[in-house]
Amino acid sequence: MPANLFTFGSPRVGNEGFGAWAGTILDLERSSRVTREGDIVPRLVPQLLPLKQGVEHFNHVHTRELWNRHNGSVSNSVAGEVNWLVDCDVESLASGEDPACADSTPPKDLYDRSAEGCGQHCNYLGMKGGGCGE
Repeated sequence: MPANLFTFGSPRVGNEGFGAWAGTILDLERSSRVTREGDIVPRLVPQLLPLKQGVEHFNHVHTRELWNRHNGSVSNSVAGEVNWLVDCDVESLASGEDPACADSTPPKDLYDRSAEGCGQHCNYLGMKGGGCGE
């Protein structure tokens, strides 16, 4: 039975060979990854990475991206911020990434604690996560 996988702010974790293998054990119809507007981590490792032995192509394993948009209206707090999800169209894209979703906005500083208390990577769907202590 294929496994379901649901991630928040996951980086690109493998090359094309890893993606093909993961596709054999994951139920890609029921697996999703959530990205946040301005989060730099889902953009790491770069899609094309020049290595000594040649260029490696890195992609996200999932074919479904849910993009956590937000208005960033409340300084130093996510409690009053408006969050919503966009179901991105990546089904037909070989990279698993919709250029009109998370890749369409510039990443904000991962360690910027002034805008929302912990940077974009630690705030998903109005909740603080990671090492986001007050």
